[in-house]
Amino acid sequence: MSETFIIGAAGFFTGWLAQAAISRLYISGKLIMLAAIAERKCLTMLGRSHEHYYQSLHMLKTAGEATDRNNEIIRTINSLEFNHKQWQKSSVQAIYEAHPFKHAVKWYDWRTAMQTLENKRRN
Repeated sequence: MSETFIIGAAGFFTGWLAQAAISRLYISGKLIMLAAIAERKCLTMLGRSHEHYYQSLHMLKTAGEATDRNNEIIRTINSLEFNHKQWQKSSVQAIYEAHPFKHAVKWYDWRTAMQTLENKRRN
């Protein structure tokens, strides 16, 4: 084998390995960006659901004050508040468990998840 052939083959394999490494870094970067966008969208959806919940509670309270069924509505509201707290815990936990980059998650409960969302909106 000639020296030129060996140098050419070594150059080819070096280029092939470099291209594979660059491609791998590019794909990893895209996956990280995709996970960050999905995380933000999920937290946004949870935040909007939370807002709708409080709007519904306000409407229920108003309906209770306007009718003679106030006691029934108060019991319903108490039940909804308990269910809502459980929903908050389980929804944040489900997003965390499905997150592909758990080490990059900066929140651990509902309050910190909503703070993270608010910080991302500001930036």
